[in-house]
Amino acid sequence: MKQVSAKTTISILSLSTVSGITTVITGIIPQLKQTFPTIPTTVIEWLVTIANLSALLTLLLNHLFSQKI
Repeated sequence: MKQVSAKTTISILSLSTVSGITTVITGIIPQLKQTFPTIPTTVIEWLVTIANLSALLTLLLNHLFSQKI
């Protein structure tokens, strides 16, 4: 059985974290609205958008990261 390098493990876990953070943020939007009533809803929802954009950027640049590693 081939041993998996630490870099590969960290890369996979990082990608998993980036993709999973959107689900976490989406789930707490109602609590964020309650906690920060003076912040507009659109600003709070931008958190989800920013997380999605970072995941998209990571996926688009994944081949470059893979070549460097």
